[in-house]
Amino acid sequence: MSGRSVGELADELGVSVADAKSWIDGGNDLTLSELRQLANAVDAHVTYKVSPLRTRHRRMFDDLEDFTGWVDTNWDAHSSAVSV
Repeated sequence: MSGRSVGELADELGVSVADAKSWIDGGNDLTLSELRQLANAVDAHVTYKVSPLRTRHRRMFDDLEDFTGWVDTNWDAHSSAVSV
């Protein structure tokens, strides 16, 4: 992306060529600090957002509870019509 070789990127990051390749290939889970360091090295902008999952999922379930499009199906009536 930046036009640099992996060796040049490794030098700028202060890591080995193997580590730099792993960072680029996604073979290594980067910390936020490492991700920021890599983004700076390749002149990229990284944004991230932190939010509690519990709150996010609770809102999704609250929306489902308010959903009025559910159809009430009487499965017992359907099963009695089927003969085995």
